[in-house]
Amino acid sequence: MLQVGGNRVQAVSADQAVSADQAFSADPFKGSLPEHCYEVSKEYRVFGNAPFCGADKSDCTRHGYDFEMLGRSFGRGASCWAGNKALCSRKIKKGLVDFCNPVCSEDFEKFWVGKAPLCGGDDCDCVNMNAMPWMKADDAGNNCPCSDRTACKRLGAKCIVGYKVLCVRPRRGDTEYNMAFGAMRKDCTERKKISHETMNKALEALGKAADAAGKAAAASAASGR
Repeated sequence: MLQVGGNRVQAVSADQAVSADQAFSADPFKGSLPEHCYEVSKEYRVFGNAPFCGADKSDCTRHGYDFEMLGRSFGRGASCWAGNKALCSRKIKKGLVDFCNPVCSEDFEKFWVGKAPLCGGDDCDCVNMNAMPWMKADDAGNNCPCSDRTACKRLGAKCIVGYKVLCVRPRRGDTEYNMAFGAMRKDCTERKKISHETMNKALEALGKAADAAGKAAAASAASGR
């Protein structure tokens, strides 16, 4: 454990450090939304091997961290006989907060497509209703990502064959959203499959809607204090 700014924190080793892919595995927006849309924690790491350490600020920045301080010893590791170790930190966006998550936010409509027991839900079923295909499921499981679990849309009867698809759409669309989903509908009509490029543009438009919902929720919470 390390003492940083009056707080005791745990430094991670190189093999414990969280990769971007791991951090955003449950976030289709891949961390692209503003910080207020995420649960954020701080990860610490120490560079420099005793006894001849020789670390400096550049060790932090070279590995994608912010510099905190230099010192001969941090935590339980051996102390430097010469040179310094560098204590570094970075913010990790771990998961979407409810008010920015389309699955959880009241600013988004949620519904499943695909009727049990032979479900056969398809991404284009969502798109044809101007909605984003968010996830597939064949039974209720434990897939609700919301802090308020009542916000998750119930799956209903279990599929014997195929999957249901959860669709999400903002209650208030805009021109960019409508254009993006128009391109997705064209893909579904002509190719019966959504291209990667078209999907990314639609996700970008949906992300802006999620950010707007988050800002509105934060402003509402602040005014109610």
